[in-house]
Amino acid sequence: MNTINKLQAQFSVERIEEKAVFIVDNCEQHQSRSVTNDAERVCKLLFRDFGNRQIFYKDSAGTWDELVHHFGVFREFKFGIEIGAGSRTRMLGSA
Repeated sequence: MNTINKLQAQFSVERIEEKAVFIVDNCEQHQSRSVTNDAERVCKLLFRDFGNRQIFYKDSAGTWDELVHHFGVFREFKFGIEIGAGSRTRMLGSA
């Protein structure tokens, strides 16, 4: 991995819902910045790809948190969010 990638958070999209996107922070596997430490860029990328959905992420400790944003501009964190399996959840790559 080159130095530029280490400066950016590495994450995977776990699922997409009508009003939310769920990602998993892969910083430990890639030795990169965490989603928490790259929140501004992560919000911009996910807004570009998924619109103004809520952004929830599983951090390296396995805790779900939220990146609160306004049209892709990071505003604040909400830590310790409880995430349940919803019946309308669509896994990425499924029909």
